[in-house]
This record gives sequence, structure tokens and C-alpha cells, in this order.
Amino acid sequence: MKRRLLIAWIFLQLYMSTLSKMDAMTLRGIHLLFVLSLSGLFFIDHKKLSYVFAGLSASALGAFIYLYPQLSLTGGRLGPVHIYLGLAIILLLLVMALRVSRELAYICLFFLSYLYWGRWVPGILGHGGFSLYRLCDHMVWGSQGIFGLGAGVSMSYIFLFVIYGALLKESGFIQMIYQFSHRFLDRSQGACAKMAILASGLLGMMNGSAVANVATTGTLTIPLMKKSGYSSEYAAAVESAASTGGQFCPPIMGAVGFVMAEYLSIPYSRVMVAGVLPAALYYVSLFVQVHYEAKKAGILGDLVREDFDFWDLLPLLSILCLIVLMLMGYTPIYSVLWAILVLVVTMQAHPRRKFRGKEFFDGLEEGAGWP
Repeated sequence: MKRRLLIAWIFLQLYMSTLSKMDAMTLRGIHLLFVLSLSGLFFIDHKKLSYVFAGLSASALGAFIYLYPQLSLTGGRLGPVHIYLGLAIILLLLVMALRVSRELAYICLFFLSYLYWGRWVPGILGHGGFSLYRLCDHMVWGSQGIFGLGAGVSMSYIFLFVIYGALLKESGFIQMIYQFSHRFLDRSQGACAKMAILASGLLGMMNGSAVANVATTGTLTIPLMKKSGYSSEYAAAVESAASTGGQFCPPIMGAVGFVMAEYLSIPYSRVMVAGVLPAALYYVSLFVQVHYEAKKAGILGDLVREDFDFWDLLPLLSILCLIVLMLMGYTPIYSVLWAILVLVVTMQAHPRRKFRGKEFFDGLEEGAGWP
């Protein structure tokens, strides 16, 4: 059942991001309904409790979606039902945040407490305090809180780009990066560390996640660096630094680039172009650092040159399509949908990695968070 729900959510998200005529708050409510319900099913270990949490989340968010259009007809005046429902949604989000990241949940709880009890804070940090009415109005029923810009960016941009990154992984993009690195860095001094930087940078361009980047590339690059002569600490530091840089590497730049474009009301292509120089300087500095560390420690190039197959370059066509479309001024949603289509179509020509049903749905499930 979880798998079917996940697949249904993926296709519903694709519809909402492209063809839906629903208003923004309804779309964000549906997005959060699935996110919170599926998170309960995946992250709560106790089976009965997971179903209870998923049911409560679906009920609360479903009630929000139903009541929000009616609220606009009353001039935004909240009744007791709206306040209780708002508090329930906040509580459900805090419970799930505790399961996913306790630190994040504590930060949210601290600032929510500060909003309510700020009247008792002395000095310049004190304020008049928010009533429960004002707290719910701002955090739940307004467009500045839970259903604000962050939910909008997650619903429209981030979801599609994460799906695209997962499909790229299924297409053999990571293996292509390793082959490329082995081919051109095999005899360079400190080749293993340079391969780690290149692989993490190229992968980070497409997934924008430092943690996922380390988990994907680090399992191979860190042992190679240690074997070539780098210390364990230095190998881990190189991989961490290289993976972190992926968060500001065009074209995806993590979620921050999309949020910046929304806040500044400028095309995403401008944010992407502005990020090219800082990203290039960052990775050049990493290359220089590991090169001179290798010279200092006497570490030579010891990668085995691998044959490079032309067919393994096919995923690059979709990346090129994505970059060109965004530079031409098309929206990120339009660009990434075309990139996904180009990836799926071109991979049918690959003699060993055709995108059949299994590979396609595996990529969708991984992108949507299937454990």
C-alpha cells in the first residue's frame, strides 16, 4: 500500500506542478498532506502508530483544504474550529520533526514559544506576544508560515528536481562520472583526491544535497584516498568539502537557488549564472589544495585508466537540455520536465541501460523518498 500511495503522489505532484488550475494554498495543502502522511508511514516504526499518525495528518490537512476557500469568503475571520485545527497541524509537524531531526524540532519549538511568551522576555528582545488566534492566523492560515514560500518551492521546483536527480542515478550517471575521472586523472598527482572532488562536484550539480552526495560517492572515494596515502581525517575532509560545494553549483544549487529567485522575483537563470564563478573558484581551490598536499606527501597518481564508452555519455544530453532551456529563459519546471523526457527517451538507445518500467519506477520511488 505504501508503494502505491507513493506512486500516486508522484503522478499527482507532476499534475499539480504542470496542468493544475487550483489556487496556490490548495496545492500546498495537498502537497503537505502527502508529505506528512507518508512521512508517518515511513519514519514511525510502530505499525499501528504510523497508521494513526498518517490518518490524523490526512484528516487535518484535508480539513484545511476544505475550510480554506470558505475562510476567504468571511474576510479571513477565524473561528474556534480554525484555531484548533491550526494548533493540530503545528503539533503534527513538530511530532514528525522530532522523528526526522530533533535539533530542527527544538529550534522550531523555541521560536514558537518565543512568539507566545515574548511578553515575559525582558529587554529589547521582548515583545507584546502573539495570542493563539494571531499565531494560528500567521503560521497556518496565512501565506507567510507553514504554507508559505518554502512549501511552494518544495511543491513546484524541489520535488521535480529531486525526481530528476534520482532518474539520473538510475541512468548510470554516477558510473559515468567515475569513468570520466579515471580517464582524465589517472596519472595526475593526488589523482584519488581529485577524482573525489570531480565526482562529488558533478553529482552535486544534479542533486544539491551534501549528505546524499557523501553517502553516494564517499563510500568509494574515501577508501581510495586512504589507500593512496592520505590520512583518514584528510580523506573525509576532502569528500565533505567537495560534497558541500554541490549545494551552490549550477544548475540545481540545492533548494536555496529557487528560494532566492522567488524572494528576489528574478528568473532562476540569473541566479544560476551568478553561481558559476563562486562554484568554479571553490572547486579550483580544492584542486589546488589537494595537489600540493599530494606533492608534500609524495602521493602519486595511481588510478587505473578505464575505457570510456560513448553510450555512457547519453545522460549528459538531458543535463545539456536542462541548462540550455533555463539559459533561454524558460521556467525551471518547464526545463526539468523536458530534461526528464529527454533522459527517458535517449536512454532507450543505450545497449545496456534501457529505461524500462522497473528502472523508471525505481527512480521515481527513490526520488520521492522510498526507504
